[in-house]
Amino acid sequence: MSFEPTDILELVAELAVAFAGFAGVAGAFKDVAADANQVRSELRILVEYAVLLLANALVPLFLFAMGLGDEIGWRVTSFLSAGLSSTYYVLRFRSLVESMNDENRRTYRLTIAFDWLRILALLANGFAWLPWSPHAVFLALLAYMFFGATTSFLRFMAPLWETNDVEEPS
Repeated sequence: MSFEPTDILELVAELAVAFAGFAGVAGAFKDVAADANQVRSELRILVEYAVLLLANALVPLFLFAMGLGDEIGWRVTSFLSAGLSSTYYVLRFRSLVESMNDENRRTYRLTIAFDWLRILALLANGFAWLPWSPHAVFLALLAYMFFGATTSFLRFMAPLWETNDVEEPS
């Protein structure tokens, strides 16, 4: 069983929509009495990251549907993805820093640093500085984004699971 890169992009787009939806549902059920601003900020970041992941999956599909060639299409996609991601971080940097607290400061800093490294790798892929296939590099970086969305979602959901444990009947 083999997958085409566009099949993987479609799957990632579907999963990104699911992340955004589940984050919204989780936010509705999460206890916000303790720190409503922190919960809203985390939820906003989750949804924004899911939308960024969705855009990074749909842009290549759009370009290939327009007839852009394989090699040049992946390189253009890398540039556009780097542009989308860096624009997001430039526009949201202040609110990302403000949403940090003592518990998540180290995690946020690592996430932001790794995302900037991903942006640099996308630029290197766009300029053909990397010796690997451009679609393999792009999909690997998209997989990293998916992993980041998954871990952020699980971190966001952990308090909800802890407070709503179901007791077994005795």
